[in-house]
Amino acid sequence: MDLTFIEEIEELFKHRWAPYILLCLVGGPQRYTAISQTINRQITDHLSESVLSRTLEQLETAGLARSISGARSGRGRRRGPWVLTPAAQPIVAKLQRLQRALADDAERRAEPEQH
Repeated sequence: MDLTFIEEIEELFKHRWAPYILLCLVGGPQRYTAISQTINRQITDHLSESVLSRTLEQLETAGLARSISGARSGRGRRRGPWVLTPAAQPIVAKLQRLQRALADDAERRAEPEQH
């Protein structure tokens, strides 16, 4: 039995909010507030401004996302819009496959059993 895939999953979710942010950026450039609003509308936990800023910085340091303008706001956070880098594509592809697998599983569970 090969269990190495679990390490890949752990790596994807090492930073709590990174997967959410990466998936928000799939459709193209997103401003800081749009990322925050999208996430906070769809999940029960609240993503604070400070955690969003810190996570975007971590993603930028890891080479997975970048601010198009590079300028900083008065609060010290990078101005957007934010985009994915080419290095993020393999990670995003894995997240999307996981998302599809979970959706397919939920669909199968919702179907009535056929005898």
